[in-house]
Amino acid sequence: MRFVTTLLITATTLAAQSLTGTWYSEERSKGGIGALYKFQPQGKAHFSPSAIVEYTYRIEGTQLTLTPPTGPEETLQITTINAQTLKLKAPQGDLTYRRVSGKDPNSITGKWTFTTQMEGRPITNNWNFRPDGTAILTVPFTWQAGTYAVTSDKNIRIALGSRPPIRGSFTWDGEVLVLPNAKGTGHHRYRRLE
Repeated sequence: MRFVTTLLITATTLAAQSLTGTWYSEERSKGGIGALYKFQPQGKAHFSPSAIVEYTYRIEGTQLTLTPPTGPEETLQITTINAQTLKLKAPQGDLTYRRVSGKDPNSITGKWTFTTQMEGRPITNNWNFRPDGTAILTVPFTWQAGTYAVTSDKNIRIALGSRPPIRGSFTWDGEVLVLPNAKGTGHHRYRRLE
């Protein structure tokens, strides 16, 4: 019996570990509004509605060209890139990003963050530049803290603030995480951000 209990605990722990990280929704409004989930060890969860835009990018010399899914390309000048800082010259002014993650100090790949004020509130812009030439911009609106628990039968319970908990089965579609929606009537698909 102890072996079966250990096996169930191990399976539950592995499922929770595979969820650990930040996930962004595949489904978004026409204006690019989707959702972010952060699942952390020890059952901590965070959720935020967010602006999410997937880009492709290329660097030619000191020029960074960003191509959104629709609309024109935007070219910015890289004035500084090192282990801590990415400085860009943009038409609206200079932008200074702080490196959050990334291994190569002379490469743009990794996560960069910039906080500005909008209507008296701090707004954080996060860029995740990937080695494959894709970049994801996320702008979380407001983080809600909570908890999550995974059971051995691939069910999840996500409790966020005073909202009713989200409960249901979760599955994998390749590398895509499929979570129950808040109403319990369907599912939403999420890709790993980091």
